[in-house]
Amino acid sequence: VRDWKGQNPTRIIIDKQNTLEKIFAVYNNDADTIHLTSKEIDFSSAPAQQICDVLYKNTITSLIVEGGAKTLQQFINEGLWDEARVFVGNMNFKNGIKAPLFYGKLISEEFLKNDLLKRYVHD
Repeated sequence: VRDWKGQNPTRIIIDKQNTLEKIFAVYNNDADTIHLTSKEIDFSSAPAQQICDVLYKNTITSLIVEGGAKTLQQFINEGLWDEARVFVGNMNFKNGIKAPLFYGKLISEEFLKNDLLKRYVHD
């Protein structure tokens, strides 16, 4: 639950195979939603840039990417990021999906409860 008053941002759903069922809560009327599939995006060639192009055509000029590691890595690889916020916890999961790799300039660190928030900017 967001602790914010005001209009919700437009949701961008990346659903390559168009298999996400419309009954999920993400399709409620709380916010505008743009649903991107392989009909709009050629996922074999610079998908992050194509997504940005669609957003620009919809007058969306700012994006927070909360996707999985593969989606984040595509934006990083295509140089389409300005800032990264990385939370570092004190638990080691040992297994699972590794975080995306990126290089940037560390500009701040602060503790939020038991986690460390590191902010990086793209050089």
